Amino acid sequence: LIRRIFGHLYPGRRRLGLLAFLAGLLSGRFFLNNLNLLQMNSLVLLLVLLGVYAHLLEKHRLAGPLLVVAAFIRRGVQDGAAARGPGRP
Repeated sequence: LIRRIFGHLYPGRRRLGLLAFLAGLLSGRFFLNNLNLLQMNSLVLLLVLLGVYAHLLEKHRLAGPLLVVAAFIRRGVQDGAAARGPGRP
């Protein structure tokens, strides 16, 4: 998905595959950690990337709701952590 976004923004670049591979390699550890801890960061990132890609394709009716859902999920996670208080899982 990231490669498609960069390919849309920078047409004609040949090293996008290498850059996407390096980005995935360097950030893979953090995604696995988020999945192990059942955090919502990966889902929020995916929704934001899909929203950006839909916006670049000028599908604004799809992009808006994707970004709104990502914001609601992120805000809900923050509110839940604040309600539990400091030091509580």
